[in-house]
Amino acid sequence: MALARLVKEHGIEVPGLAHGLSHAFPSADTLADADLGCLGSAEAAQAVRGLSQGVASGAIRLDGSVGLEDFVASVTAVAGFGPTAAQHLAMRMSERDAFPEADPRILRVLKNLDPAADPAASAEAWRPWRALAATHLLAHHASKSTRTPCISGP
Repeated sequence: MALARLVKEHGIEVPGLAHGLSHAFPSADTLADADLGCLGSAEAAQAVRGLSQGVASGAIRLDGSVGLEDFVASVTAVAGFGPTAAQHLAMRMSERDAFPEADPRILRVLKNLDPAADPAASAEAWRPWRALAATHLLAHHASKSTRTPCISGP
């Protein structure tokens, strides 16, 4: 797993962590200048480096101090990050109204639940709790999938 290699290679070792963990996640400053070959592709390395440089410079705020629109705009300014990835990141940052409406898993579940419904219109009705709805839709997809669910990449 690329993320595990990234953390082991660039993170700080922390003795005594539970659940097989051994390192803290590396800082944005560390990743901004790191050799990210461990990610496996030049595109992934460029995206992680760009995101890290944005966070390190303050252009991308991960502290919840900017609104959803501004956050998505700052993340999508990084090569390799589109609106869906930015919305997923916002969800993980506890932005309650984030909604990755173009995620194919969400679209598939919505189509299966109501083929005639417009996904964007459905999502508007869930404001300001669209991230909660997205989480339920993704969980529903995972429960119906025969494949192991994974986290979408940049």
